[in-house]
Amino acid sequence: MDLLALLLPIAFVHLSAVISPGPNFLIVTRNSLAYSRRIGLLTARGITLAAVVWISSGMLGFVAIVSQSALVFNLVKVLGTVYLVWMGLQTLFHKGGHTTPEAASAPVTPPTERQAVLGGVLTALSNPKGALYFLFLFTSMIPADTPPATKLLIAGMLLTISFGWYSTLALAFSSARIRGLYQRAGRWMNVAFGSLWIGLGIKLATTTR
Repeated sequence: MDLLALLLPIAFVHLSAVISPGPNFLIVTRNSLAYSRRIGLLTARGITLAAVVWISSGMLGFVAIVSQSALVFNLVKVLGTVYLVWMGLQTLFHKGGHTTPEAASAPVTPPTERQAVLGGVLTALSNPKGALYFLFLFTSMIPADTPPATKLLIAGMLLTISFGWYSTLALAFSSARIRGLYQRAGRWMNVAFGSLWIGLGIKLATTTR
């Protein structure tokens, strides 16, 4: 019962965090729409690998360095802002989602498996708010005297929630019906996605600890 009392609130908070729309949501949905279900799932895997980094850092106390050091925090913030704006510009000029029969016959080169995974990793690590979130999780919700075995159980639960949610997104947005809509209105959807990326980059640039 004590274990359940510890795990359930953490699971609820983490599920709420991953469901909240943000860069991770955007890259999974964009890749699933523009390329394929496989690329979307590989992107979800990359985001989960990044979560491994954050969770391991949280257990070892390294997230405190990112969140409490102004220099490190601002460095990650600047790099993250540049990355998100770059992703936004790429999406704005992306040729996926065709509006004419001629354009529909033009091949769209999908990212390689490695690029898809790396895109998920970089997107998830580019936001220093991830460090703040996991610092909160490991300092406010997980007692310092939690046994190592229980911490590993918590880590597994967090990773399962993350991969489960982003995989669900990939499956949903790569369905034939949704991708068909993207093919018909792809240009406008790319404008919307690109604008959201750039907006998130600007929002990140103004983030303070």
